[in-house]
Amino acid sequence: MAELLPKEFVDVLRAKLQSLKRKVVMSAFSKEAIDVIRLQMLYNISNGWSWYAYKRLGPEKIIELELEMWDELLPPAVEKLLPLVEQTGSSMARAKSLLGFICQVSCYEPRYTSETKRSLTWEYRTCPNWDSLVEMKLDDYLTQGGRPAKVSCIHGCTRVHEIYFRSIDPAITVRSLKNRPQADETCSFCIELPERATE
Repeated sequence: MAELLPKEFVDVLRAKLQSLKRKVVMSAFSKEAIDVIRLQMLYNISNGWSWYAYKRLGPEKIIELELEMWDELLPPAVEKLLPLVEQTGSSMARAKSLLGFICQVSCYEPRYTSETKRSLTWEYRTCPNWDSLVEMKLDDYLTQGGRPAKVSCIHGCTRVHEIYFRSIDPAITVRSLKNRPQADETCSFCIELPERATE
């Protein structure tokens, strides 16, 4: 199996496991620690797959393929979260509630920068997906030839947020204000409702 993976990918996973073994005994892992490790390894595997797909398909096809994947696979996952979201109040309040649950599940840390009855703007103070790319030394392939080569940080995150928030209200629009790799330290987004849809 190791021969099928990039050397950097294997080295990162091996180093992480060795470090964990030195610090704690497996039986002493808390549920929280196990969940964090599991999530980070899933990000690493996802990004490793995406890197291989990019090498085989190129930037245009990888974008097309990943957007199709999000459109088909993400809505059922969102449906599982909706019962946990605040069921009363305005669409914008419920959208913010949904974002909070998504961030808890995915280990993102949002910082809200602007909020009105019709809009919500935030940036992600932490992004485990980007951290995974950097950790595995795959972040450089994001800008092959000066163009985005990986979907997730530009096209994909916008599409994913559209699926999230339109499950609350189809009138919500999503704008990505800045995204990695163009953004220096964080990605930021804005969701908005047309005036006629404001509750």
